[in-house]
Amino acid sequence: MLIPYNPFLIKKCVVVNLLDFKLLDETQKYHTIFRIKEMEENFELLEDLEIHYLECPKFAEQNTHKTDIENGMAFMKAAGDKTKRKQLEKIRKP
Repeated sequence: MLIPYNPFLIKKCVVVNLLDFKLLDETQKYHTIFRIKEMEENFELLEDLEIHYLECPKFAEQNTHKTDIENGMAFMKAAGDKTKRKQLEKIRKP
């Protein structure tokens, strides 16, 4: 049985891709957000679907640690390294 489209029934879906390489040469931003659109008529398929790319090498170059995303990326980068415990503690405490 096919259920008719009802935008109130669809929950937002966010896909996050954490990359250890540079993917997009078109931008220097480390965090890019994409949505799906119809190419000829230029309309979005769904506004509730987002695809995020977090490019770690670009983040390491900018390295500002001002937003929650930046703190989270810094934490993930340092989490496995015992020599970076002080850096991790700094990130945990706002």
